[in-house]
Amino acid sequence: RSFNRHTIRLHNMFKNAPEHVFEAILKIYTRLTRKSTRAACRKVVRNFIAQNKHKIVCKPKTRRIIPDPIGKVFNLEEIYNGLNIKYFSSRLDIHITWSHKPNKRLMGTWKDTGLEKNLIRINRLLDTKKVPPYYIDYLVYHEMLHEVFKQKIVNGRIQRHPREFRKLERNFPLYKKACEWQKGNLSYRKLAQLS
Repeated sequence: RSFNRHTIRLHNMFKNAPEHVFEAILKIYTRLTRKSTRAACRKVVRNFIAQNKHKIVCKPKTRRIIPDPIGKVFNLEEIYNGLNIKYFSSRLDIHITWSHKPNKRLMGTWKDTGLEKNLIRINRLLDTKKVPPYYIDYLVYHEMLHEVFKQKIVNGRIQRHPREFRKLERNFPLYKKACEWQKGNLSYRKLAQLS
């Protein structure tokens, strides 16, 4: 809609549509058309779409290219496998990798939906000797816990870290040390010094 003009974009399936379908589309978008007429026109258009659904071709979804989990300093796959054996009896089946780009907000993420289902991404900024190995271990462990305690909606709010999650997280041997290091070294200003 711009000034007194309306532009309508249609799917390719309408290329050779009969005249009465185009008239129905125009009547749907004309303010002077009665409600009952617009409803009848919508029915005409819906019927046409139903008969021509085979013309809608969706591109197949392809998984994004996942970067190598072996970084310059840390091998995430090795860390994940060690933690999986030690704390989860090798029950978890998750892919792990570094983020495509450095991120100054998220240190790690775990995805349970879409093309990146069951994928842990660790911030590429952390692949440096300035980051202690125990912090990477803790971060990977934290993201693995998300596979055990999947997020759910409680009282209309998304719950990502339930009480049981926090309890197991605190049981991690170097939990306090990792949290202290995170507080002292991962502020927005100090992140720039890591790279």
